[in-house]
Amino acid sequence: MSASLERISALLFQGGLERAQPIHREPPVDMAKWHHNVKPLLQQGQAPGRLWEQLAGDLLLANLHQSQWGWGDTQSVAALDFWAEFEPGIRFLLLTADPQEYLAQCLLEDADESPKDERAYLKQWQAEHERLLAFYLKYPERCLLVNARQAEANPAALVQQLSQRLNFTLNVNITQPPTHANRQDLSTAPATLARYVAAKALQEHVKPLAPLFNELKAAQQPLAEPDAQADEDGNVFSTADVSLASLLKDYQRRCERDLTESDRKALEELKEENDLLLLQLHQVQEELEGTYLAKKKLEQQLTEQQRLPVPDASNSAAIEEAKQENELLILQLHQVQEELEHYFLQHQKTSDEATQLKQENRKLKQQYKQAKLEAETPHGIFARKRKKSMPQFDFEGVQLRNEQVNPDYEHLWISLQSPSFGEHMADQWHFRISCAGVKPSEFGQQPKLELPEQSDQLLTNWFAESESEHGRKLELRFALPNAMDTGVWKQIQSEDQQLIKALCQKLPDIVAALKKQNIYITRNWADWETLAANMKRIHHAKVSK
Repeated sequence: MSASLERISALLFQGGLERAQPIHREPPVDMAKWHHNVKPLLQQGQAPGRLWEQLAGDLLLANLHQSQWGWGDTQSVAALDFWAEFEPGIRFLLLTADPQEYLAQCLLEDADESPKDERAYLKQWQAEHERLLAFYLKYPERCLLVNARQAEANPAALVQQLSQRLNFTLNVNITQPPTHANRQDLSTAPATLARYVAAKALQEHVKPLAPLFNELKAAQQPLAEPDAQADEDGNVFSTADVSLASLLKDYQRRCERDLTESDRKALEELKEENDLLLLQLHQVQEELEGTYLAKKKLEQQLTEQQRLPVPDASNSAAIEEAKQENELLILQLHQVQEELEHYFLQHQKTSDEATQLKQENRKLKQQYKQAKLEAETPHGIFARKRKKSMPQFDFEGVQLRNEQVNPDYEHLWISLQSPSFGEHMADQWHFRISCAGVKPSEFGQQPKLELPEQSDQLLTNWFAESESEHGRKLELRFALPNAMDTGVWKQIQSEDQQLIKALCQKLPDIVAALKKQNIYITRNWADWETLAANMKRIHHAKVSK
């Protein structure tokens, strides 16, 4: 993780974030030295002491003149709670790593003669990420939790989230993905072998790590769709199994990149000769095709000329009569067109009046329901014994707007017709139920409820939590068996929480209604019914605690 942290820190500093300045004294004290001395005390649960607290304040004062500044240090994980309590204005970018990637990186970086075994590294991953997740859930409004690999592959998305969530203004044009030269040889043959060893080790130890891993996937902010990220050589960083045959083939391909300069020059010359021969062959082929088409065109013109009748003087009267008939038809056509435009304008006016009457009718129905609820509510001294009822969530119809199927992401874009929630109404309201991390034999492990930006918004305090190719959206993420992003949930206003709660309760009924319409979709409807039921179950369990 230290290598990823250094690369991401370099990108942010390049994009306009100022580096933390040290305290100018003898000897000087910077953030790295402060954390190195305080880390042992914090790990033992002890306070840093008055001296180190004073130095922490001096470090903040030394950077008071900078509007945007920060530091990146793996030692800061032990001091997260200290800094959060010491200065409320500090914001935190928390970087996570998948277990396989973390273990592979540890195997590559360990240069000791007696290195640790896989279980020790995985326990270390578990301890670090439990601390990160607990801190994020404690301070969700001050944190951005992202996967380090996604952050490296999508620096523009990272900068955008830092702007939206933490109000940092960085130069997105400067922050480009790292090139092969400055990456930590993640695409080299040793790194490939390390990932293979890590994947095999995880098969034995993955079960106790699964709950934490699912919680992290639900809580962290995705920086790309689909979730898996590939480097410039096509490597996908995931916990998927790798066959030995494909590993050896990949190993051979990577070794071929290390040819000598003379070998590489000879290959380039052969490639140029082949390209030239192909170009000449294509030119000859195009010339033959052009000659053949020109010959066919001449033959067709000759045949048509032979079929033309000999001009006759009697044909002139027939031509004049046909011309007059055409003019009469054009005149009649214009008259019909004018009549159609007249009827269209009348229909449009009637349609607008019907729409207005329909809206007024809906308002009257909603007012009637509200008055009925108020009439049923006891008054006087007995009114205190009755809880305030939650507004009713109703809609007249449901429609499938779109189905999207990507290699590891799928969604159903659903439209509710004439929905209402309490006093709020809309003509249409759209939302998506989706699933990330889809595999050929696995679906429904990472459900999501996506509420996109729309003109007729039923939520009173909608906000953009993330963004994808379909635009800005408020996204509530889940992970089986029982995880939900409670950090995002806490940011939603109480009235909107009630609406989303009502929507989650109706999700199985909405999917069942779409199924009854006999709409064809790629995936079996039973999979979507199971996903909707799991979202309802998890959400109810989380919000009713």
